[in-house]
Amino acid sequence: MRKIQSFVKRSGRLTASQEKGLTELWDDYAIEAQGVLDFTKIFGNNNDVVLEIGFGNGDTLVAMAQENLELNYVGIEVYEAGIGRLINSAHIKQLNNLKVIRGDAVEFLSANIADNSLARFQLFFPDPWHKKKHHKRRIVQQDFLNLLAKKLKIGSV
Repeated sequence: MRKIQSFVKRSGRLTASQEKGLTELWDDYAIEAQGVLDFTKIFGNNNDVVLEIGFGNGDTLVAMAQENLELNYVGIEVYEAGIGRLINSAHIKQLNNLKVIRGDAVEFLSANIADNSLARFQLFFPDPWHKKKHHKRRIVQQDFLNLLAKKLKIGSV
């Protein structure tokens, strides 16, 4: 049985800077899925971790990381143009408290994020999937919220 995804991946052309982010700078900012992540090892500190799903072009996430250097930020996105733009922006601003994951957020949360490890979770403007036949694709559903609750530290939002 095929798994239902909460997104439809569309591809388009990448700008030169987006391509640079995805190739030359990838290793500096990307987190590759290999078991449960150790954020202390990844970031080199014990700062709280904020996870954002679906950061779009990344401008807001980069701005938050720049304004809150005492926090570590992880963004999960499926769209390569947004990932490339975020990585390039983070590089220009010399941010070392920001990492990116390319892939399905639900799968990644389930397999790679330890329980009680996130200080905050952000999901701005999730796709509403208006048609009734598409409601099953909505990311904000009870099972997803239960999964998130397990990943957040006690007292986190």
